[in-house]
Amino acid sequence: MTQLRPTPALLIMIIIDLILQLLSLYFSSGSNPTLLALAGDSLEYWNMSGAIAQGNLFQEEPFLSAPLYPYFLGALRSMGFGLIGIIAIQIILRSATAWLIARISKRIFNNSWLAFCSAALFITLIEPAYFSMRIVNSSLQLFILSFLIYNYLEYRKKIRAGSSLRYGSSFGFAVLTHPPLLAGIPFFIASLKWRKNTSFAVIAMASALGLCSFATLHNYVATSKYPSGPEFIPISAQAGVTFAHGNAPNTNGTYLPLPGVSANRLHQNQDAYQIAKEKTGKEGWAHTSNYFFKQGLTYLSENPKEFFRLIFLKARWALAGKNYGDLFFISEEFADKEIPKPTPAHARFLQTGWFLPFTIIGLCLMYRRNISGKLPLTIIFLSAVLVVLFFWYSPRYRLPAIPVIAVIIPWVYHTLCNNKIRLLAAISLPIILIESSSAIGGFDRRNELMHGTYKLHTGLNYLEIKEYEKAIKYLNDALQNGQKKSVTHIAIAQSYVDLGKKNGQIEKFEIANKNYEDAIYHYYQAIELNPKREDARQSLVNVLRFLNRNQEAKNVVNEGKRVKSQ
Repeated sequence: MTQLRPTPALLIMIIIDLILQLLSLYFSSGSNPTLLALAGDSLEYWNMSGAIAQGNLFQEEPFLSAPLYPYFLGALRSMGFGLIGIIAIQIILRSATAWLIARISKRIFNNSWLAFCSAALFITLIEPAYFSMRIVNSSLQLFILSFLIYNYLEYRKKIRAGSSLRYGSSFGFAVLTHPPLLAGIPFFIASLKWRKNTSFAVIAMASALGLCSFATLHNYVATSKYPSGPEFIPISAQAGVTFAHGNAPNTNGTYLPLPGVSANRLHQNQDAYQIAKEKTGKEGWAHTSNYFFKQGLTYLSENPKEFFRLIFLKARWALAGKNYGDLFFISEEFADKEIPKPTPAHARFLQTGWFLPFTIIGLCLMYRRNISGKLPLTIIFLSAVLVVLFFWYSPRYRLPAIPVIAVIIPWVYHTLCNNKIRLLAAISLPIILIESSSAIGGFDRRNELMHGTYKLHTGLNYLEIKEYEKAIKYLNDALQNGQKKSVTHIAIAQSYVDLGKKNGQIEKFEIANKNYEDAIYHYYQAIELNPKREDARQSLVNVLRFLNRNQEAKNVVNEGKRVKSQ
């Protein structure tokens, strides 16, 4: 039998993986609420892309995250792609990224089977597969970062006609998907052998900065509509708020809501803007970012022990984080037996943090042996790790390191472990140490709060797609798992109201009346938990009047006036 060669094996593996992921999407697309209802960052991206698809290229606010992705979505939506179609495109991007990673490995190490292993490692990591199924920046980001590394290797030694524009543009696009790379532009350009062709460096730098300047121009135009006037914001205006989220009292290395600032992305930035304005008497998006930066820096300078504690915690999260998600609950969704899983089983096997220690060793070895490609791998790896250490841990903040991990790990195992026992030890030792440490200390375990938050988000998603019975079930589970909040009761009440309308339309009046009574109970619970929730109070009044309980409705209105006057 002829032995299968590495390149056909690579193609077969990528095609099989692509088919499996598309099948998972197909079987999940009609019933997984996290795919059908958008929330948080995903909803913000979707809203922005809708405006862009209609020709509104300039938004009402400066960019508050990596700016390229909503334009990518807008372009696809203008071509007629819907939500599921866009996710399918992202899945294809993931497959293309796996191919690029294999090509990068082959160019650096000149070993086809190592290239195959690099692509296989990327395919079997959880985060790239999981986030390809979400309306987030991740799939586009990983593809463009991998394309940047590939271009660097392509032109490092041999400069071709017209290649400077392509190289510089790839870096500009990379910055627009991963803004921390902005600081790396000079290193990428200077490291190329351009001294004999200075025009290459000039054109590459100009094209990179030219693409980035679109974000700067957009921010200048958007901020000119505010009382503070136009502001110079190179890429994004949210760094200060993000810094404060991870460097404040009671933080544990992950996201912590700031007092008075909504956790909902749709309201978060306006809340932060208003707080900075009220506290300082000044307005401006750059001013808001600076205000919250100072908040975080003041806390760390006054509590130097906290600085080292948080660095340790964030590093530990980078190594051992697997359950926590600030918006997307990977482990909880996989454990939920009531919804189909969009991520295929083979892509849930490996954890990113297990490979970080040997990635660092591999980068050091590349410098020691002066292996080409070390610079872009190092810059991209550090850009991800330092974001986690500087701000806070999120699987999405760690994600840009994954192409580097996938390229280096097979090579470093192959280099350091020249027999099976050493290889097994190298693979298993970090996993044993990380997992045993987490198990002993109870680190990042699935707990009541995580479970309840997942149930709350999923219940809200079911409400959004009008699956009211399922919404009520998940939201009641959320109440039982640490989410006894006004927002939970309001969502349950709204589900009962909509269910009551539905039953009333088919003349099931007794059931409909019971639905309305349940809604009234939960609106009262919401108001008891938060008397200032005027939306809950007004909704309660509407239901009471619909049921002709007018005196009770009047009492609720009067109570609301009393609360407002206090």
